[in-house]
Amino acid sequence: MMTGLKVFLPVMFCVMLATLIYTIITDGLPEPDRRDVFTPWFATTILDFYINIVPIAVWIVYKETTWFGSILWAILLIVFGSLTTCVYLFMQLLKLTPQEASEDPMYFLLLRDSFKDGAGPRDKKSLVVTARFVFGALGCVMLGALVYTCLTDGSPFRMELLYPWMVVLLVSFYINVAVLSVWVVYKESSWIIGILWVALLLSLGSFGTSVVIVVQLFRLSPLDPLYLVLVKNSNRSGDMYERTHSAVLLIAIDMNKMNGISLGGDVLKFEHERINRFEKCQGANLYLKNLDDSVDNEKLKVKEMFSEFGNVTSSKLSEMVWEDDRKETTLHSAKKINKYTYRCLESDFTPLVEKHESLHVAKLT
Repeated sequence: MMTGLKVFLPVMFCVMLATLIYTIITDGLPEPDRRDVFTPWFATTILDFYINIVPIAVWIVYKETTWFGSILWAILLIVFGSLTTCVYLFMQLLKLTPQEASEDPMYFLLLRDSFKDGAGPRDKKSLVVTARFVFGALGCVMLGALVYTCLTDGSPFRMELLYPWMVVLLVSFYINVAVLSVWVVYKESSWIIGILWVALLLSLGSFGTSVVIVVQLFRLSPLDPLYLVLVKNSNRSGDMYERTHSAVLLIAIDMNKMNGISLGGDVLKFEHERINRFEKCQGANLYLKNLDDSVDNEKLKVKEMFSEFGNVTSSKLSEMVWEDDRKETTLHSAKKINKYTYRCLESDFTPLVEKHESLHVAKLT
């Protein structure tokens, strides 16, 4: 898929640029006083175009690490439309490492770098409900505009409407639709359902886009972080939530409250998709590895740090030795000694700890 996108995006960029230059040369600029250009259906199509780039703009703002970059790319998207879409996506594709490209490139392409390990910080207040309202409202606005223009100006399926600048607008519009369609097909577990959604996008434009996004948002809990709407719903090519790529601690305690707690310099993170698999684990011994060297039994203060999540019955700091089982080694090979924290948590916790390939998390016992 990534090879196809790397070919598709430059081709679409060249097509869009050539169409734009040719139209400017042969038909002039689309100045506001040109009634032959700004027909009712042209105005409706412009509205359709800009509603359709809203989700792309939101994704770009999410991906960028600085407000300056976010604002710059958003302005370029508004001014140059699908030209900006093609350039930005192509740049993001080039940033993928060979490992990411070989595993699940769409996953790594869609998520911000800080969330590529399958776990990410959760905002104190989720924006899922707000996003449902916003995209629902945009869909209603577009539907109203379509109905109104049909009633006042007739059907849009007329050859007289395919004048040069309408063609330019439609080409730019459907390039963005094609980009959104890739995401829609990626999201769905069934190719048939994915194709039906794409047909809705092609036929109803931004109204179809709004419907698709609202449906995806309703598949999330109101407490979920909004970025989860980007990733696929089921395992089509391997669940990336099963393969974390950095040393993170996975804990399913209270998804609203737990994330972001600092423990001796390390930040606790959790992985959303594993929560349901461990619902039956109520209270257990939990081992946290790679604590800061400055942490000792006096500085640990476990009860203070975790009191808002429940009662911590006991805690202690100890040292454990791990054998590097990723390679063929002998009993006398080099061993790593790391600090661990032992916690006995009562039943209002749902511990979720797993030993990773990188040996940064101890097994639940």
